[in-house]
Amino acid sequence: MLEKWQVKADLKVGSMTNLPYSNDSFNAVVDVFSAYCLNEKDLEICLNEVHRCLSPRGKFFYIHHLK
Repeated sequence: MLEKWQVKADLKVGSMTNLPYSNDSFNAVVDVFSAYCLNEKDLEICLNEVHRCLSPRGKFFYIHHLK
């Protein structure tokens, strides 16, 4: 898809419970229909990881499917 759009991106593979980024790496994190698949314990870990990776004034956008 990146080739089709003629754009470049630095893609990384990682776990939602162990994000491969350093502290305060992002001004925004977006999750669309991913974290809702996690159990309660892993969701808590994931949210802590997102918080760790966000800059102090960073924003988190999260959309999920209600079960």
